[in-house]
Amino acid sequence: MEAYREAADVFEELKYVRGKAQVDRDMALCLQAMGHSVEAQQALNTALRAFRRVGDRHGEATCLVAVTRITGEPWHAEEARALLARHGIPFAGELLAGLVADS
Repeated sequence: MEAYREAADVFEELKYVRGKAQVDRDMALCLQAMGHSVEAQQALNTALRAFRRVGDRHGEATCLVAVTRITGEPWHAEEARALLARHGIPFAGELLAGLVADS
């Protein structure tokens, strides 16, 4: 966890919003795996807001899938699927691999 926090601090200092959001999303998944659900959800909320703020739709979709993994609420993954389809973004990468485009 310390490495995630250090990376987040560096990206914040550099004002690299997307990089910080990626770290926050990945840290959230680790926090959840360690049983820290509340802290994981807080990190995901921060990441999701940041991805949306910079217009990173792929990052937003991966974050929404992570929210589904952590909360068990499937509509976040549905939102991610619709977002990818609407913007023509490939359903690629570890977090997005399970999503399939609507036919």
